[in-house]
Amino acid sequence: MNHTRLSPAGFSAGLVALLLATSAGAAEQKAVEVDYEVWAGGLQAMSLETRMLRARDRYRVDVTVESAGMLGRLFPFKLNARTQGTRPAESREVPRPEEYEVRSKWRDQDRLVAIRYDGTAKPLVKVDPPAEDDNRDPVPMEQIVGTVDPMSAVLALLEQTATQGRCQGEIPVFDGRRRYNMVLRHIGPAEVSATSYSPYAGPAVECRAGMKRIGGFWHDTEDDEHDYKELRIFLAPILEDVPPVPVRLQAKNDFFSIIIHMVDARLKNGVQPVGLDF
Repeated sequence: MNHTRLSPAGFSAGLVALLLATSAGAAEQKAVEVDYEVWAGGLQAMSLETRMLRARDRYRVDVTVESAGMLGRLFPFKLNARTQGTRPAESREVPRPEEYEVRSKWRDQDRLVAIRYDGTAKPLVKVDPPAEDDNRDPVPMEQIVGTVDPMSAVLALLEQTATQGRCQGEIPVFDGRRRYNMVLRHIGPAEVSATSYSPYAGPAVECRAGMKRIGGFWHDTEDDEHDYKELRIFLAPILEDVPPVPVRLQAKNDFFSIIIHMVDARLKNGVQPVGLDF
């Protein structure tokens, strides 16, 4: 099986996708907002603000990721991402995205991914910088057909968790640059303790998340099965009438441990979908 480790770039993209799908079952016309802090090697590295709206058969997810603390001053990074689409009646089916956009700034370079799913087999993709200027090979269209964006993929997996009680599945994903399969596997009940970083304490469900690499990754990243690292996700019901959300996430690479703490969660008034600017 061809797995990939969670490299810094891959981890950031996967982390955003995983945190965005918090609570697919929010009350109608209500948005669920969940805030996180990311700590790497004992230092605060990033802050994340997520917002999820589910209204009848539609969904919209927004996220803001920004570097923080000393690491943020040394390596400034900011990312804004959103997706929206329609939700199927059956929880076993994958949500159908209509528009997906990620704008980020890293090392003084502005980066953009925008995908429009217009109902045909071939989505319209806009990427800057293009693959040939980004040390990667472009993903051929035949590998993109039938995929969804990472936020919609995780939304599908967590909706299945809420309705079936298990966080397990595999979905083909294209994030505008990389083609991979997002994989979740169910571990079982767990207990989460409160810390000085996060207030939640109580029962949770543990899942493990990772990806199977297919194409579009940077040329200078390794693809060694022995380096594969999983992201541990602890899900717990913290809001009334809302399915479990991630309350803690943990991962390790060859250099340090990464822990993502939930620091706040709340219900807000809904937001209306808007179109992408192509």
